[in-house]
Amino acid sequence: MSILDPQKIEIQVVQRYDAATDQLSVSLVIRNQGNSALEQQGWRLYFSLGLTLAVGETRAKIQIIDGRYGYLQPTAEWTPLAPTEQVQLELEPWLFAGMKLGARQGFHLTQTGPGNEEVLLGSPIILEPIVDEVPRLVNDWIKDVSPSSDIAPQTPQHIYEKNLLALKQSYDFTIIPAAKVSRATKNHLDLTAGFSVDCDTELSNARDHLADLLKKYGSPSASGTRIKLLLSADSKPESYRLTADTDGITIAGADPAGVFYGIQSLRQLLMAGSLAYTTIEDSPDWSHRALFLDIARHFQDAEEIIKVIRMMAAYKMNRLQLGISNDEGWRLEIPSVPELTSIGSRREYQVLDDLGNVQALYPACGDDHQLYAGYLTQIDMVRILRVAASYHVEVILEINLPGHANAIIRSLENSPQYQVVDAADRSVHRSVQGFCHNVINVCMDSTYRFVETVLDDIKHMYAQADVELRTIHFGGDETPEGAWLESPIVHECMQVWNPDWSMANQQDVKAARKALMEHHYRKLTTTAEKVIPGVCIGFWHEMAPYAGDSNNNARRYFNAWTTEKGQKSITQNLLSNDQNMVICNASFLYLDMPYGMHRDEPGLPWAAYIDTQLIYHFDPLSDLNIEEDSQHLVKGLQAQLWGETVYDSDLADYYLFPRLLAVAERAWNSEPQPARWGDFVNAISQRELKHLEAHEVHFRIPPPGATYEQGILRANILFPDLSICFTTDGSEPQLDSRKYEEPLELSPTDAGEIKLRAFTTSGRGSRTVTVSS
Repeated sequence: MSILDPQKIEIQVVQRYDAATDQLSVSLVIRNQGNSALEQQGWRLYFSLGLTLAVGETRAKIQIIDGRYGYLQPTAEWTPLAPTEQVQLELEPWLFAGMKLGARQGFHLTQTGPGNEEVLLGSPIILEPIVDEVPRLVNDWIKDVSPSSDIAPQTPQHIYEKNLLALKQSYDFTIIPAAKVSRATKNHLDLTAGFSVDCDTELSNARDHLADLLKKYGSPSASGTRIKLLLSADSKPESYRLTADTDGITIAGADPAGVFYGIQSLRQLLMAGSLAYTTIEDSPDWSHRALFLDIARHFQDAEEIIKVIRMMAAYKMNRLQLGISNDEGWRLEIPSVPELTSIGSRREYQVLDDLGNVQALYPACGDDHQLYAGYLTQIDMVRILRVAASYHVEVILEINLPGHANAIIRSLENSPQYQVVDAADRSVHRSVQGFCHNVINVCMDSTYRFVETVLDDIKHMYAQADVELRTIHFGGDETPEGAWLESPIVHECMQVWNPDWSMANQQDVKAARKALMEHHYRKLTTTAEKVIPGVCIGFWHEMAPYAGDSNNNARRYFNAWTTEKGQKSITQNLLSNDQNMVICNASFLYLDMPYGMHRDEPGLPWAAYIDTQLIYHFDPLSDLNIEEDSQHLVKGLQAQLWGETVYDSDLADYYLFPRLLAVAERAWNSEPQPARWGDFVNAISQRELKHLEAHEVHFRIPPPGATYEQGILRANILFPDLSICFTTDGSEPQLDSRKYEEPLELSPTDAGEIKLRAFTTSGRGSRTVTVSS
């Protein structure tokens, strides 16, 4: 077989919808543009997001290596592909059916060399996928698990009708999140002379934030409007009172955080253009107003994290749970265990060095054979902690154990100090994400020496930043069934605990998992308490059944990530056992879900389609049936941005904003106000998009809605301060294209195909929508 040129092999994912049969078909097209045939053997096509051949497709086979990384290779039924010929292999439609994102597979080719070794050739030519629009819900289960989700295809007509719900003739002013009490008169302060600031000595940080805010509104002046910052006697944490009257502006907070939040409200008042005589009295319903940011699957650097922290704080969110470890990566420098980043922060095709030692993880999450790497250094982490503290955001690091530990296990494979798996373990199991070697051994003392070492280094970083390490999170989700059952070390443990225990007894096998998880919980929490006395420890809800330390319930909490209709018993069990809970409901708060069902929308639609409106109308206590006598156990609400499809910082911004503003609204005010939806949208449109743009946030620009009926073009946009531009000649609309301002009569000859886009003043645009006669 001659040497293949990967640049002569074309790969294309094709998804076709047949309206007559209402069937969706997915295929992988391989086209040979080379000078010799693509033979029946000797080559492999690798992928890293996951492919499954359709039942009955026998010309090729797929081998999964780990996770969703694997390869396709020809079988004996493969017909050699002559130059210019192509083959179409049928695939199973799965999670990404109907979405272009499913074509991002990180394809790369290898070939068997003369010595029977496998040689990496590189990436083939990847053609733009062909994806038909599907006029119905593709993933049927979504309507059952998330009935509040908008499952309609996001056609221009559907968007137009939905936008009408937010558009009103007049709007009431609101800050975000809305204040509990807000009164204003018709009188206004004269701000033309600048400002002078007085504050209590312990509020110097707040004064600095205020000074930075006021730069755009004039220079400091002794004769200017007086702003006073002070601490009040209010006993409710984080509460504040803001008054603007003839005496100037006073912000009185129950604590420094309350004063800081008063300043965030003042920023929004000033951006409205003038400041009326105002009284605002405000406090949060919940103390835990959080975002989880997964930087393990795809890395986000310190600059992006700090930008997110600043935007969280602008809307009074106060916890950032940073996912630094998962199967696909470890992302924080731990000087005492350098392998975690020298190996665990790297992914590439060549995972072994010349001596057979692991030097990287396998490619994952749609990335190709090339090196993908990144981690936060100690210096980065200390900087993040200092910035976050100045913005009253607590950074909670998550180390996911005992499952989701593939990166840890592979990093420590050759470590002389920290062995976290039993080399003699022959257990067979596979995680939800396809990993078969991602669970640490919970009965090995070296596992907890490793945890102690990592916590010591993390504690040192917090000390360097002069920030108290108050909370750590240990994950605990999705540990696969079957883990540890063939581990000799675990067998010894079980027989010490119960001399009559036997693998031959199915009841004993069933009891083993519970006993082992309970042991892990005790060892992990004891280790954390030893390193960080008094630390608060969080887990995902799967660990709750194994938490027997009821005396420590005040310093434990569990993130409940169930769906709208799924596993209601999980929430009820947490509350009935007096366990603190943070609501993380996947149907409303997973921000890696698509905004809507459209082939161009990115996201991972396993639970819902989540737009800003859905989050705004989420009623956590009512929707989850949490009774009044249990509500004190609900500590707050947390949105999640999982990183499988978050390939860069622009995409992180796209997924987060503007949805995170609705999360902030619901985290501060637990009960929605449906009648204020239009006011909320107007506040984003008139004011907050400008604030986001000023901080270089690449928020999602919603596409316009449009109809063309009886020769009249009608269009609207969720945020009316954006411009709608359109063309009728088939070209893509640009900022300088014709502006849509009101219903417009267009003759059919002028309107064969009308393309519309929304734009910011800076020229960033939405995706294009098309209507025709």
